[in-house]
Amino acid sequence: MNLDRSGMQSLSRTDCLRLLASVRVGRVGFHSGALPVILPVVFALDDHGVVVRVRAGSQLDQGTRAAVVAFEADEAYGSDRIAWSVSVTGVANDILDPADLEHARGLALDDGPQAGSERFVRITLDLISGRRECLAGAATAPAARTTA
Repeated sequence: MNLDRSGMQSLSRTDCLRLLASVRVGRVGFHSGALPVILPVVFALDDHGVVVRVRAGSQLDQGTRAAVVAFEADEAYGSDRIAWSVSVTGVANDILDPADLEHARGLALDDGPQAGSERFVRITLDLISGRRECLAGAATAPAARTTA
């Protein structure tokens, strides 16, 4: 087990991806003007990155146009007494290829915007890191916990 300076377990890229796939809500960080903004999003993970649906004209729409962004998802101490956090830094790109767009529309993203008023964005997984902490009495930390 590899520990970071704070004593938390550093996770492998594989573990990070498994954990990201186990949750549906994360946060996207970007710049709006000169200020940082962090917004919650429903997301899906595919073979090429983190996919989100963006409402046209929204603050997220403006902040994710071919921009370097941060993405984070986590889970705090549940019944298993384990907490984890995964961070991604990558480029937010519009999904434009027709086959890729059809794939994105089939992902488990919220029903939010009406057809035609959204765009789909994929955040590349250029940098990915994660860490996990187990409280005393926690079972051995699994790579990912399945949710109902």
